[in-house]
Amino acid sequence: MPIAELSVVQALAETDVSSLVTAWSAEAGVDDTHMTVNVASVVQVGVPKAVIARLYLPTLWSQAQVDALQVGLARACAEVFGVDADGVQVLTFLLPSGRVVEGGAVERWG
Repeated sequence: MPIAELSVVQALAETDVSSLVTAWSAEAGVDDTHMTVNVASVVQVGVPKAVIARLYLPTLWSQAQVDALQVGLARACAEVFGVDADGVQVLTFLLPSGRVVEGGAVERWG
């Protein structure tokens, strides 16, 4: 259930993101079967970041897996959007069991 929500600056709004999940999977070393990425263009003020990603993961992932998914997402975003690594920020949110509803049912993991 790795889910990423990306906010990209308007200059990147027309970027072809069709390869993003494949690139993220390859960079993270994680199968892409359950990966989802949503991309939205935003107006940004303040400290410039070309891409700000919010990554949602269940707490069942190990720290090493979380690290791989975070870094893999950052690298994939830099590659697909054609920006420097400094232009990408990933914020990770770990979701405990019972805090996800899918298909109308509460998801629980051990």
